[in-house]
Amino acid sequence: MKLRIKLSIFSLVLILILGCSEEDSPVDTTEDQIELTEFNSISFEEINTNSASIIIEIVDNGGSEIKEKGVCWSIDQNPTIIHNSIPFGEGSDNFNVAINDLESNTVYNVRAYAKNNAGISYSDNGQFKTLEESNSDYSGVILKTIDGGSTWQSIKVDNILNLHSVFFSDENTGYAVGDLGKIIKTEDAGENWSIQNSGNYILNDVFFINNDEGYAVGNHSKILRTEDGGTNWFEVQSGTNKELRSIYFTDDNTGYIVGNQGIILKSENAGNTWSNVAEDPYRKSLHSIKFVDSNKGYAVGFQKIYKTIDSGLNWETDLNIGYQVNDISLVSEGPIFAVSQQGIVLKLDSSTNEWNRIAEYLTYDLKTVFFTNSNVGYVAGFNGDIFKTTDGGQSWNPQESGTTYLIESMHFTDDNKGIAVGFMK
Repeated sequence: MKLRIKLSIFSLVLILILGCSEEDSPVDTTEDQIELTEFNSISFEEINTNSASIIIEIVDNGGSEIKEKGVCWSIDQNPTIIHNSIPFGEGSDNFNVAINDLESNTVYNVRAYAKNNAGISYSDNGQFKTLEESNSDYSGVILKTIDGGSTWQSIKVDNILNLHSVFFSDENTGYAVGDLGKIIKTEDAGENWSIQNSGNYILNDVFFINNDEGYAVGNHSKILRTEDGGTNWFEVQSGTNKELRSIYFTDDNTGYIVGNQGIILKSENAGNTWSNVAEDPYRKSLHSIKFVDSNKGYAVGFQKIYKTIDSGLNWETDLNIGYQVNDISLVSEGPIFAVSQQGIVLKLDSSTNEWNRIAEYLTYDLKTVFFTNSNVGYVAGFNGDIFKTTDGGQSWNPQESGTTYLIESMHFTDDNKGIAVGFMK
């Protein structure tokens, strides 16, 4: 009997000791800490006049299943789901969201969001700008800047098709030409435009000697002239059947025109008559012509740059580049620049008289170049791409044009004020 009591007491003590040990020992009941979802920066593609596609990358789900994810947007920065939002299911996979019914030519702010057990989190704020609508039901575009290209305003002009060239005779008076023989004029620095001429032909270029006397050239060997600031235009015989692409005057009387099959025309009587000079059966199409002075000039076109030093009587190949050269820009007593396919910018080294590639692959195709001085210049072309330099072409910074139209011509009246024209490509 005493033995049983001793065993029972021993067992009880043992149980109490073991029980105390289990209570005193720490028990690991802590779960992994749950955090908010983390995002990478968001990106945009397929931006149109009223829609855009948003691409979201999730870096970390925070250790908890994502119950809902999506995007929110507003014209205000750092939007939340109380603004416009689109949910896109659950899970930690990256996702794309299309936003529709947006206003054209408008800046939108976008953030991705995700909900997990820790709450709701947002990505950093991202921005995009919808494209402008086309001019009514037509395909021409006119862009204006007054701040050196930091912003470009789309100017609406009804009944305008493709525009190919723009020229200003002073800071307020300008002209643009294009398809269906359209010549339009502005007298308020590009805010408003009026139609001066129409016809069943294409006009490729326009040039004014002064505020009254101007010229336009195009296909069907067309040369038009005005003596009253564009109120009336009359046709001048060209003496050729080639398409004409560019015109330039070195003074009130001496002018040059270039075009298809390498044709070069010259006038010495203010454009009343034109003669074919420097014929070359091997020369291909020429797209632009400019002169440094009365003797030295350059013509650019199919894969080559040509140079004359005798007022256009003879032309020699100055550069064989292998790509179509589209335009050339001269600065008074300054450098010479040209642009071509493959987004190439060329600069003539005055010390060596050699052309150097100072930029390439800026865009698929550069159509126009305009320098306001030796340092400040602009190039533009395919897909509405515009680039600006302030260091003579050493570096180029993209500008937001707000359009995907092809930009074919630009003209600046000073370092900050300019007009660009083009068309839907």
